[in-house]
Amino acid sequence: MNKYKINDNLDWLKEKLKLDSLVKNAEARFVKRGQVYLCHLGIGIGAEMQNTRPCVILQNDRANYFAGNTVVAPFTHKEKDLPTIVAIDPVHDEKGEEILSGAVNLTQVRVISKARLGDHITTLDKATMAGIDAALARELDLMSYYNDLHKKYENLKKQLDALKGDASHT
Repeated sequence: MNKYKINDNLDWLKEKLKLDSLVKNAEARFVKRGQVYLCHLGIGIGAEMQNTRPCVILQNDRANYFAGNTVVAPFTHKEKDLPTIVAIDPVHDEKGEEILSGAVNLTQVRVISKARLGDHITTLDKATMAGIDAALARELDLMSYYNDLHKKYENLKKQLDALKGDASHT
């Protein structure tokens, strides 16, 4: 390990100790689904996203109310044409200055302590969250599950219609 990596790891260790001291207060912090915060991800391993970057809260509000952890997806500025990376329209503050841009990378979803959350940046609108939900469903392969349920529903509906038709002829 070179001296730069050692220094980076020592800096992250200091930051980690600071964040760890915030856990008790952070557990009571109420964050909401769709909100975007600066998030201290730390040093990643392999291709994990790292450092401090915006992350969107994915976890539902009820769980966010009770849990000391939350589920987030980080933002990236690396352009990739993947169905699990959702570009967002740039968000501007009341002065017209850009406060958020890039894309949500749903291949990097993770559970974090709320102590890792820094300042609130913005809240994404419902249309943007719907796009994120669809990409998340693709990433986690939930669509095949719901498509199978839909097929079962359609088959049962046909059977019920057939039974109703048979009953009306008697």
